[in-house]
Amino acid sequence: MYLETILPHLIERVLTEGCAVRVIGAGNEELAERLELILGEASSKIEFVWLKNPLGLRYLGHLQDIFYLGRFSGIFHGFSNVIPLFGGGDTNIVTLHDLFQAFPPSAPRGLIAKAKARFYRMMFRLLFGRRKLAAVVTDLEDTTHQLRELYPVPKVVTVIHPPLAEHFRTRSDLEQSESCEREDILLAFGSLDPRKNFPRILQAYKKFQTGAELHVVLANSHAESIISEQIRSSGIEGSKVTIHHHPDNDTLCALYREASVTLFPSLAEGFGYPIYESLSQGTPVLTSVGLVMGSLRVSQELLETCNPHSVDDIQRGIQSLLSLKVSPTLRDAVISEVQAALSPEKYVAQLVGCYFSVAKNARLCEVSQEFGNGLQPEP
Repeated sequence: MYLETILPHLIERVLTEGCAVRVIGAGNEELAERLELILGEASSKIEFVWLKNPLGLRYLGHLQDIFYLGRFSGIFHGFSNVIPLFGGGDTNIVTLHDLFQAFPPSAPRGLIAKAKARFYRMMFRLLFGRRKLAAVVTDLEDTTHQLRELYPVPKVVTVIHPPLAEHFRTRSDLEQSESCEREDILLAFGSLDPRKNFPRILQAYKKFQTGAELHVVLANSHAESIISEQIRSSGIEGSKVTIHHHPDNDTLCALYREASVTLFPSLAEGFGYPIYESLSQGTPVLTSVGLVMGSLRVSQELLETCNPHSVDDIQRGIQSLLSLKVSPTLRDAVISEVQAALSPEKYVAQLVGCYFSVAKNARLCEVSQEFGNGLQPEP
């Protein structure tokens, strides 16, 4: 979803500046076809390199990225935590969405989880140790602080908040007319990832004894049986809980709009998409201290923060937001603020500003002052 949102805008902008573009990806044929569909008309204007992965394994694709030995000049940007460690040049940019793959907030359980954490720690040591990075792009300010504590990072570390997907930025007339018709529904996300804090959400919901229903979104079907068992064993009345299995984009938007409150008291996040997806539909959010981007002002009115380790504090937050009265004017102002702050156009402008800084520092090209104006990453 991240690349689907930004890639067409980014390629169009870079081509407009007269730059040549090569897109490199790895995976099975299905992924290749999806990427070509995302690129659309731009496919005919760029070089598209696909590294075939007959097994179709996601992390095998990451390994192919790391060990890609092709040579390339200019700037290379790895969008998913990795860059080629042995091929390519030295003018590289990597987007690190977070560091939780290497340093999970709770101790990993099982051989696969432990091996994954060790692999990413080793990869990050190589990534920063080989000094092949010209810049790092992160999603949130906290990630930059963690990076500087752990690694010898390059001078350019830029925070660029990722944009909302298209379906969270488009509102029909019908949706706008119904935007204030909210039901007594709490929306949560069921996950086996300890970071998502689902067991404490269930405990707080049961303890509060509210009349509101709990709607649970499941992104992965393999978690269904365990999540269902967690709900049953919590003692919550079954008729008060509805599970939504991997809803499509339109359904997810509708779930946000129909809810009174979205519950997202996560233990740790790189960039908590549900916070901003919910706000983009005018729905208040309960989340954890430190997870919200600081540039939002009006949206603070629909936000309540809590200590995610405290069931009592989560319960307090639920009670506070259920009693909140939101005017149509405030709701519309929040929607406008979030959609403006997280637009793909703004993201691309800041990212091209980062490219400009790297190109200028590396003296890859003579860049006019006019090109640089307005494109510098925001502090």
